[in-house]
Amino acid sequence: MPIPTTKTLFAACALTAILAAGCGPAVTATPTEEPGALPREHTVSAADLQVGDGTDICDQFPTPELAPFKAASNTPFAIIPGEPQLGPDSALITIIAYLDLGCADCTALVRGLQGLAEAYPDEVRIVWRHLPGDPNAELAAEALEAASAQGGNGAFWKYLDVLADHQPEWHAMPTDELAPELGTLADLAGLDGTILTEAVNDHKYKPQIDASIGGAAQIGIPQAPMLFFNDLPVPTPPTALTDLSLITDVVLIRQQYATPPPMVIDPAKDYSAWIVTEKGTIAVDLFADLAPETVNNFAYLACVGYYDNLTWHRVIAGQIAQAGDPTGLGVGGPGYNIIDEFAGSGLVFDHAGWVSMAHTSQPNSAGGQFFITLAPTENLNGAFTIFGEVVGGMDAAQSLSPRDPQTTPPDQLGDSLETIVVRQEP
Repeated sequence: MPIPTTKTLFAACALTAILAAGCGPAVTATPTEEPGALPREHTVSAADLQVGDGTDICDQFPTPELAPFKAASNTPFAIIPGEPQLGPDSALITIIAYLDLGCADCTALVRGLQGLAEAYPDEVRIVWRHLPGDPNAELAAEALEAASAQGGNGAFWKYLDVLADHQPEWHAMPTDELAPELGTLADLAGLDGTILTEAVNDHKYKPQIDASIGGAAQIGIPQAPMLFFNDLPVPTPPTALTDLSLITDVVLIRQQYATPPPMVIDPAKDYSAWIVTEKGTIAVDLFADLAPETVNNFAYLACVGYYDNLTWHRVIAGQIAQAGDPTGLGVGGPGYNIIDEFAGSGLVFDHAGWVSMAHTSQPNSAGGQFFITLAPTENLNGAFTIFGEVVGGMDAAQSLSPRDPQTTPPDQLGDSLETIVVRQEP
């Protein structure tokens, strides 16, 4: 996937609340539960095994499928027949764009979205919905509908290009003089400007504009711009292609890993994991009895290759080493969340080597990102699920190169996480 430029750094954590991926554990909490059952003694530890020893459980997990988003017909994400679109019907991501040609940011966003459709020709389609904010923009919207009626979907987007190119001129004109100018611009797009001017003067397509404005109001959108990537809202969206690409990459990950895995692991059995990095292999005993949902999710993502060839995107010396985000920026993760399982475990972050899931500030928001503690981190007590412990290769974890996704340029990747292997212990 494309690597965003440094401008993306500022958008990355701003998107976190929207994308629910988490920029890392920053919660201060105190334990609220009485100590419960500690992990039972493993009959065999990952420290005593070679990578891959034990029973392979991966064939019990389904293979994730990257399929197009299908909106229910009774939702605002359902496409209305005849709506202008740029990109194939089979696209994995449908971006519904509520836009207003009267605002300069919207014009810049149009260019960004056109670039996105070109950069992701098979993955993205743009669906245009009018939300004009002033009389001139409303007439321009009517003219766009007239262009579509005259020449079809292709004419809509060609005429849109011309309107965007000349936006400062026509938008500043007196409204009662605008229709002929819109006709002149239609001639530049290869349309019949006279017919288009008549349609604008007669407000022939005003009902379509009113319907679009009314539909936006019904779902609480007061003004443009507003985007939906599938059903994911992106208010005040960025206009730069690099930032739009970041959102697209995150949504593609969510789309591929859209549903949580079935329960495969047995809480009464022991499981090992080996986290293979360029600095060495980290052996982990997993606590299936204390955090079965978390261990099952970790095993699933490891088995289907989600963790393969990622970067350790957040490594803070003396605190944590975090990975599990395919974007490398701390905002990516699967399209589902798993429950917190720290209550009653009796585990606290009292030493280096605990393995835990990262999440946002919201409860039950963990997905794919995990971290290893590099020292006692007691400020995390009672807030994050500990689901394993490093029993070998802690020196590899401690030697991971420091990196902070909020300050490190995205093209300066951290150390490589090559793969994770999970096995049921013999």
